[in-house]
Amino acid sequence: MRAVIIALLILVSSFIAVFSQPAFTEEQIVLGVYPNGTVSVVHYIQVSEDQVFIDVKALTKPLEPVIAAGQSIYDTEVIEVDGTYYIRIYAPDRGILTISYLTKDLVIEEGPSLYKLSFNSTSPVVVVLAEGLVPFKAPKSALLNITDGKYIVSFPQGAYELLYYCIVKPPVFVVKATITDVEYKEQVGSGENVEIKVHVLNSGNGTGTVFVKLFRDDVMLGSESITLEPNESKTILFKVSAPSTLFNVEKLNLRIECGHDGEVDDTRYITINVNPAIGYEMLILVVAVILVAIVSALFIIMRKTSRKPSILSVPLTELDYVIVDMLKKGDYVQSSLVKILRERGVPTSTIYRHLDKLEKYGIIRRDRRDGLVIVSLVQEIEF
Repeated sequence: MRAVIIALLILVSSFIAVFSQPAFTEEQIVLGVYPNGTVSVVHYIQVSEDQVFIDVKALTKPLEPVIAAGQSIYDTEVIEVDGTYYIRIYAPDRGILTISYLTKDLVIEEGPSLYKLSFNSTSPVVVVLAEGLVPFKAPKSALLNITDGKYIVSFPQGAYELLYYCIVKPPVFVVKATITDVEYKEQVGSGENVEIKVHVLNSGNGTGTVFVKLFRDDVMLGSESITLEPNESKTILFKVSAPSTLFNVEKLNLRIECGHDGEVDDTRYITINVNPAIGYEMLILVVAVILVAIVSALFIIMRKTSRKPSILSVPLTELDYVIVDMLKKGDYVQSSLVKILRERGVPTSTIYRHLDKLEKYGIIRRDRRDGLVIVSLVQEIEF
């Protein structure tokens, strides 16, 4: 009987040991401390069993939102019990999950640029101080390291305080030139003087000398330097001459640059239309007059070149009348006509000279057909 009782006790103890194991364990907490006193808190949790939910004790009151992430993002709820805050995570998966939130309740200011971080944890804590934050006083049990210019202080579980300084960097004074406005006429006449007003602002936090330059293409037309205090504005006046143009509208493309110490801070582009000295109406009139003059001249030339002399004014000889009389009876092959006249004692050169004259005055025409020159009568004349 005694042996049975002992066996039952061992079995019950085993069941108690199994079912009393926690469903999760907190591996560590990482605190990221920022210069403004805000602290980011990240709990690293190892979930060993499937649960409807788990409650993780927060270091202090979390600021929303609270994010729980593992194999997925889980729903969370902040619960307060007697001044202690718990974060409830619903249906977490097994494995590692992180719980992240922000708080401003862990840091207090102890003096000028001196701050104290206080916390109480049942898990190891790693504190990462932002750049510019330097540990001043830490417990002997804490371990100090420096990584990428940041101080990292590791603590075992327990309640601790960490004093640290916030190093204030001296302000950097910067001059920055900004073009706030440009005043100019968008339409000017040929060769007209153009005024361009450039309003420049020092948008930096330091006093300094700024320059303003005016360019056409890569040619500098003007440059001015002025001293401006922070948020001070001044106006620079440039005067340039518009290009001369007779008939066409030209575009005057300008570039304005401003800056300091040789560096360009701001650039502005403007375009000015330069109207021609002769307007479009006058241009059309001049072109019309020129066209009329050209057409008239061409007409006169054509009349002179196409005008044929009157037959009555043509000095015809007896031989001319003979040739015309022969052609009245029909067309002749030129060689046959020349042969007939030669048989009548007319020299060949004389015959061709008279044929040329009659053709010149439009009385006859000579055409080439199948390799032969055919002479035809164009105008009949009275004898």
